[in-house]
Order: sequence, then structure tokens, then C-alpha cells
Amino acid sequence: MVVVRAAGYLFDHQIRYPQWEPPAKTLRYWLEELGVGGVILLGGSAGELALRTHQLQEWAK
Repeated sequence: MVVVRAAGYLFDHQIRYPQWEPPAKTLRYWLEELGVGGVILLGGSAGELALRTHQLQEWAK
């Protein structure tokens, strides 16, 4: 299983560490096509994290 780090923010322009956290398009590819096993979300408000978690779960189906 591979686990990646990603920003908890909703928008790519909010990513604080772009060298370590992929943009949404890349993360979606990793989840849908490569079957990444998990994502560690860093940053973002409680509301953003809830929405982001839901988004990632949809991509992983």
C-alpha cells in the first residue's frame, strides 16, 4: 500500500508545499488509476477537510 501526502485545502492555489503535495489533477489520477492506498491531509479547516475527504472517497471508488 502506498500513502501520499496532500493538502487539506479545497483549491490548488492554497497548497503550501507544492513540492510535496500534488495538485488535484495528479491526486485524482493516483487514486482512480494507480489505486493509491491512502492520503494524509495536512492543513485546511474542519469544513474543508470534510469536503476534501468526501471528494477523495468519490475518486477512489
